[in-house]
Amino acid sequence: GCIDDLSEYYNNSKIFVVPTRFCAGIPIKATEVASYGLPIVASKIVAEQLNWKDGKECLVGENPQDFAEKIIRLYSDAELWNKIKNNAAEKIKAEYSPKVFEESVRKAFSI
Repeated sequence: GCIDDLSEYYNNSKIFVVPTRFCAGIPIKATEVASYGLPIVASKIVAEQLNWKDGKECLVGENPQDFAEKIIRLYSDAELWNKIKNNAAEKIKAEYSPKVFEESVRKAFSI
C-alpha cells in the first residue's frame, strides 16, 4: 500500500535498485534516494534521464544477470559504495537543489 514517509526504509538500506524499463520525466525515486545517501544500481534508461554515468554516479544494469552482479559488487566494495554515494550526492546538490529549481523557474518566466 501507500507509504507516506519512506525515510525509515532509506535509512536502513545500503543500496537502492531502480530496474525501470519505461519512464518519462525525472525519476524522482532515484533522486530522492540519492539525497538520502543511498547509492543506486539503475537501468540504462534511468541513468540516461538523470545524465548519470555508469561507475560514477550509479552502476547501470543491462539485464538481470548484470543487475545482480552490479548489486553484489556495490554491496561488497566499500570504496565503490562511497564513490557512487558521494558523486550522486554532488549531482543532486548541483542539479536538484531548491535554489537550482528557483533559478530555472525565474529563467523560464523571465522573472
